[in-house]
Amino acid sequence: MSDSRPLPPPSHAQNAENRLAGSLLLLVDASVTTFPGAVLGAAITWLFWRETRPSNVTARVLGALGAATAVGLGSAWWWVGPGVYSPSCWR
Repeated sequence: MSDSRPLPPPSHAQNAENRLAGSLLLLVDASVTTFPGAVLGAAITWLFWRETRPSNVTARVLGALGAATAVGLGSAWWWVGPGVYSPSCWR
């Protein structure tokens, strides 16, 4: 004997999760399309991290060097706005 009752509609929580997943997918797609070099850099960094498995101190030093590089190149990021990452605005 088969059950011919119709399936209930998805709950509000399921709809919210589906909308969130769609939004995140759109955000990732836009980021990859806009910044393909950043995705390539992240993949190379992930491979480096996976193969070398640096210690906690090494990971923090590399992170600090990356942050210092980002601050130093702040004036080259013209799409961010004037002086947002530039050390001259921190005076």
